[in-house]
Formats: sequence, structure tokens, C-alpha cells
Amino acid sequence: MPLLSTFSALSIRAFESGSLNLYRFYQKLFPSSGTTNENFGRDVSMSKDGLYLAVTNTRSECYIYYKSSGSWSLQQTVATKSSTPINVGFVSLNESGDVLVTSYGLVYTRSGTTWTLSQTLSLTYDTAGNDVVVDSTGDYIAVWEYGVSSVISIWYRSGGTWSLQQSLSGFTNLKAGQGQTLSFNDNATYLAFGEFQVGVHIYLRTGTSWALQQTVTPTAGNSGDRFGHAIDFDANADILVAGQPSYNSGSGLLGYVIVFSRSGTTWTQIQVLVPSNAQSGDFFGGSVYINDSKKTILAGALGNDEVYYFTDINNLSVWNEIQILESGETAGDNFGYALSADANADTFATSGPGDDEGGTGVGAVWNYQKI
Repeated sequence: MPLLSTFSALSIRAFESGSLNLYRFYQKLFPSSGTTNENFGRDVSMSKDGLYLAVTNTRSECYIYYKSSGSWSLQQTVATKSSTPINVGFVSLNESGDVLVTSYGLVYTRSGTTWTLSQTLSLTYDTAGNDVVVDSTGDYIAVWEYGVSSVISIWYRSGGTWSLQQSLSGFTNLKAGQGQTLSFNDNATYLAFGEFQVGVHIYLRTGTSWALQQTVTPTAGNSGDRFGHAIDFDANADILVAGQPSYNSGSGLLGYVIVFSRSGTTWTQIQVLVPSNAQSGDFFGGSVYINDSKKTILAGALGNDEVYYFTDINNLSVWNEIQILESGETAGDNFGYALSADANADTFATSGPGDDEGGTGVGAVWNYQKI
């Protein structure tokens, strides 16, 4: 079936002024190896300058792409894990695309077009690799380490070397296999962590010390809703978006995206995003993104193979759905599984690790840009 980028009529019916930019599809990426059940697109991370894209699979590999003249090309493939067995690897790129870190503590730096393993972080639990995030400068790294216990280790770079700054602990639910559950704001003064069946913990850094500011939970739902499965801050940590993909409204597992706003030191829920075509099994909120200016929110619904585009039209902290993007291919690709975008959300990438076009379970990544 041909690839489509659906400009849904129901999404744009209220916005016919033509003042809003919609997304269009422009490139689909496949792994060079094309191994059966590789699940390419298990995680994706785009640098905020929009020039670098990292994509992982379930074979401890990370493909790094560079964009030139509007097209992505493979620059290098690196390992997400330095030991066997092969496994899933989460990945994060800094703003300028010259620091890449994997959830197993491998830190790569780029010089020109070459990526080199610069350091392997000494993690307490280095066999789980649940999530990782690097701040915009590349100086701060946070790793969710999952093992007998569960800790968030925070690392800071000085003189070209990352050293452990602090470990956050005391988490009661040791559920592995979450999604994008860590997020820094741009200058790493805030860190958020989604703890399964508990809530999203928001930490504030003062100097070199991190302390819990607040744990937020949704006003509706229960502990099985996977609230915090995917989270993201805007640049200044004024807004936090959090997926609640297993929320059940009574008509099946639909999913919500919850929006929180910060006033001083207090976080308050201000909006619940629900897709206009919500249906059972959507898993809406399995992936989320908010751009630096807080104007754009993207959310994946991998159960229905869709990505939703919301915008704050009048800068009133009210986001409206204006577009639904679909792969247009076979159901079950898990399109929308992971997503990442540049700083302005002018271009974004989303994955479908179950896509079969390149072979059974090989996976793919779709790229979109605003027009």
C-alpha cells in the first residue's frame, strides 16, 4: 500500500484560515541490515538543530543519520550496549548533535562526521537500560538504572569527563519496559521521571544538588493507566506533558495526554488531550513531545498507528488538535511508537518498529516537516 500523510478533514475543519502550517511526509528510513524482527525504531532522538537523528533497534545498535539538503543519510552505526546479550537501547542526543548517550551508559561524541565512544558510565545496574536523557548542552546526563533496586543516576561533564553528581532513589515500583520516562529542560534545572503506577516526579536542581519539587498525578484514572509512560518538558520547564496511554474511559483503553503548568514551584493539571477519533486500543500518549516555545504538542497512538498534532493557537495554554498523521500502511506497524523533533517542531521523526516493508518486523522511521 502506498505511504500516505493524512491531512484529516476532521482535524482542520475549525482552522480554515490557512494561518497554520501542517505536516507532510518526506522520507522513510529503513535499517541497512534489515534483520528479521530487528524492530528498528525502538527509540528515536533528534537533535534540536534538526540535523542529526539517532534510531535504535532491539539488537543493541544505534543508527545515526545526518540531514543535508532536506534528506537524511546514514552517517554511522554505533553500539548501544557493550556486552551480550543484545537488547533494547534507549538513546538521547544533545541540541547540536555532538553528544549521544545510550541507556547502558555509553557516551559518544562527534568530531566532524565521526562518532567515537568517549566514555562508559559506571552504572550500578548496567544490564537493564530503561531510559536515558542528555540536556541541550550535553553536560548533564540522567540514566534510569533498573536492577535489584531502581535509581536515577545524574552525571555532569567537567573537563571532558562525566562524573556522577547524584543518585535519586526511593522508588517503590520497579516496573521495567517503560517508554520515554525521563526529561530535562534545556539547561537541566529540572528533571522529570515517570514512575510506573505512582506518578511523575519533578526534581529541581540548585547548584549541584537535586531535590524533589513535586510528584504529579492525573485527576482521573487509576494506577494501571501507565501515567508517565512518556513525558516531555518545554525549554524552560513551564509545561510538562505526560502520556496516560492505558487510560480506560469505560469504552476500552483509549489513552490521554495530560498537560501540567508550573507557577513558581507548583505544578497544576490544566488540560487533558483526547483524540477526536478516539477508539479502544489506541494507546494514545505512548509517545509525547512539546516544542521549546510550548506551541506544539505531538502525541503517538501506536495502537491505531497515528500521530496527533496539537497547537496552542492563541498562546492561551490551550492546545487544539489540528492534524492526524497516519502511515497509510498495514495496521500493526506500531506507527507513533516513539517520536522526536527539532526545537521548533518544524520537522519530526516517528517510528513503527513493527513495520514489515523492509522485511518481517524490520521496522521503519517516518519523517515529517511543516509546510
